[in-house]
Amino acid sequence: MVFKSLSSLIIVGVLLGRTTGSAQPADNRAEAQRLFQLGQGAYEAGRYQDAIEALENAYRLAPLPGLLFNLAQAHRMLGPSHCTTALAYYERFLALAHDDPNVPLGLEHSQAMRTCVQEQQQQQQQQEATTTVQAPAPASPATPEPIVFELPPEPNPWTPWEGDLAVLKTSGLVILLGGLAVLTWGAVEASQASSAADDITNACAPECTWNADLAARFADQEAQHDRSVVLSIAGGAAAVSGILMYALGVGIDGADGTNVEISASATAVGVQVSGRL
Repeated sequence: MVFKSLSSLIIVGVLLGRTTGSAQPADNRAEAQRLFQLGQGAYEAGRYQDAIEALENAYRLAPLPGLLFNLAQAHRMLGPSHCTTALAYYERFLALAHDDPNVPLGLEHSQAMRTCVQEQQQQQQQQEATTTVQAPAPASPATPEPIVFELPPEPNPWTPWEGDLAVLKTSGLVILLGGLAVLTWGAVEASQASSAADDITNACAPECTWNADLAARFADQEAQHDRSVVLSIAGGAAAVSGILMYALGVGIDGADGTNVEISASATAVGVQVSGRL
């Protein structure tokens, strides 16, 4: 068969993929670059087997889609006996590099390699069915296509968006104010529960007869006291959370040199939280 190739310059941009893990170590990147340059020199000199060896070693250090394309190119240049291997590398490249500029070229060459594989299979079947073995017609030599290996710069470290910090600090202040409001509510409930307890005590001084009215007043006083405790704990926790959120936003920002001090102490009716910015 005839191997077709483009006469224009083909640039294979090999990009380091951003994965959930860390980037390739610097020594691996440097060694992969060196091996690629060896493979590129062998490829341009027509020593495609040497190019394949160097590119395979580079791929072990930097498993990038562009190197699969380069390996497919080198196998394609070795002729019909490498059609199956070249097709496998083209298909692996196409499965991984959806946005690569060489995808159209990879599709074209993969279709040509698929046709080559089918022709090789047909020739093998014909040879097995006849006693006279005829050698296949020599294929026209393919035209080498230059390849280029490029490594992108190291990614910049993540920095928080200024808007995120503003939202964090604002949310902290809102939660702090809400916690203080709940604390105030708890304090009011505690004060009312204390007054109700005093009223019951005075009503029974020096002695009293326990009746349904006193039982109801006592139950209400106990429920109010329980509410004051719950509100004091919830309000204190919300206030501490709000101060911590604001302090976190200020700490990440770090540009205004603001210092945040937080203190909390137990009181007779709940938790007292104070902070200084």
